[in-house]
Amino acid sequence: MQSDPVVVVGSLVVDIVTQLPRWPQLGETMLGLQLDVFPGGKGLNQAVAAARQGSRVTFVGQVGNDVFGTILRNAVQSEGIANSYIRIASDEGSGVGLPFVFPNGENAIILLPRANMSLSAKHIREARSALELSRILLLQFEIPDDACREAARMVYGPGHTVILDPAPFRVLDPDLMEHVNILTPNQTELELLTGLSLPTPEAAMAAAPIILRRYPRLDALVATLGDQGTVVATAGRVVRIAPATVRAVDSTAAGDAFNGALAARLLQGDDIETACRFASVAGALAATRLGALPSLPTANDVERELFRMAQAMEGPGRRAKSGVKPR
Repeated sequence: MQSDPVVVVGSLVVDIVTQLPRWPQLGETMLGLQLDVFPGGKGLNQAVAAARQGSRVTFVGQVGNDVFGTILRNAVQSEGIANSYIRIASDEGSGVGLPFVFPNGENAIILLPRANMSLSAKHIREARSALELSRILLLQFEIPDDACREAARMVYGPGHTVILDPAPFRVLDPDLMEHVNILTPNQTELELLTGLSLPTPEAAMAAAPIILRRYPRLDALVATLGDQGTVVATAGRVVRIAPATVRAVDSTAAGDAFNGALAARLLQGDDIETACRFASVAGALAATRLGALPSLPTANDVERELFRMAQAMEGPGRRAKSGVKPR
């Protein structure tokens, strides 16, 4: 059964993924291990993640008039995501990402946003009807601030939830933060937001209320800490959710899987902590497969993993760790 609508205002990027044995030194030529091309981008990843969890999703974004744009539009359509608000820019190429993946599953990513960065407030206003009908809006920072601000202003209010993933990190716009309900930084982004080194979950838990005080309109701060789990901070309560046990292959889109699943579970009536427990498993499962879209789990995938984890907890001395940091 599908839940109420999600709108994603965000990026569409073709990822050209290279597997490397290690990071090359300056001036070194290195043989890569494998090359793959996948549709991706934080916006598309989160939209697909939410759709695979049973949500109806509409996408607002922009691609170039090129072969990459065709790949991206086809990917949106194949996932059953409404695509009538995806614009085609005539004078810019589609976004391209260059993820480099290492044997431990960690990655480094170079992003060329291209057409994504000319998505404007005017374009967002053209999607007003979809935004006003949405229950949850997902935003990220692979598009301009003015597009994020315009979308958040349209959606923010009773009965609606605006979720902002502050990645790639940039200084948070105060006006945008007046219209955000849930902020979902990873560990690095939380350190940049607070100006603190946060080497332990306890340090992150202590720092989380700083962000809630700085942005009093926030209902929750959700910090994903990789193999240290997830910190969920609301007014008067900070909890840590233990990570799931997986064998990491590629952490690209793990954080996007988390955000998409979080939106879907909130729509299905979960409270924030319950939704984050489910989303943390979705993020961990995404790290077990190569690529962005191919790695995003379905609701059945997550339910099966939760069942496996529940059975494992009955055994002696089993403790969960994922060993990855979400993108």
